[in-house]
Amino acid sequence: MLFRSVSQSRYCNYNGHKLVGVIEWNCATVFNYAYADTIEALISRFKPTYVFIVLGLNEVYARDISARTKAATIFKKKFEHLPFAWIGPASWIPDYGISDVYLNVAGSDNFFPSKLLNLPRASDNRHPNNRGYEIWMDSVAHWMNKRMQWKLQLNRPLSKTSSNGFSTIILNAAKYRGY
Repeated sequence: MLFRSVSQSRYCNYNGHKLVGVIEWNCATVFNYAYADTIEALISRFKPTYVFIVLGLNEVYARDISARTKAATIFKKKFEHLPFAWIGPASWIPDYGISDVYLNVAGSDNFFPSKLLNLPRASDNRHPNNRGYEIWMDSVAHWMNKRMQWKLQLNRPLSKTSSNGFSTIILNAAKYRGY
């Protein structure tokens, strides 16, 4: 999940952008995204003009870096024709290299290193809590306003900004692997 869909939508609405869709692929890894045709189908369906990628929290223990680098490269080819921002996992522990995989595949101008953030955590001590998601989204928005390639205005919204007008697709990799 990227910063909770409500935060994304509020930022987009406030800044004159339209959030058209969010995919929440629970329990998924880069293999699901790389080897399924799901992403191409969603890009064709929603026709986004900008793509945000957030994945990796399920991969902080991964040690098969070579296989994940290959999968990340395949995955990137599905959206690299569009402006994109690849947001690294908000890890609660040091990972074994997955953040570096995503950094190297996305390129340093397109990658936000979330692992550098100290975020308040939910009761599972892994996922950010609501305040953690807000801090995370604010940090990414600040980075988006400053980045050189594919800059996107994302000023912090007023608290009354609405958060509607988008589709959310929820998948579960335990039930739908995609490949």
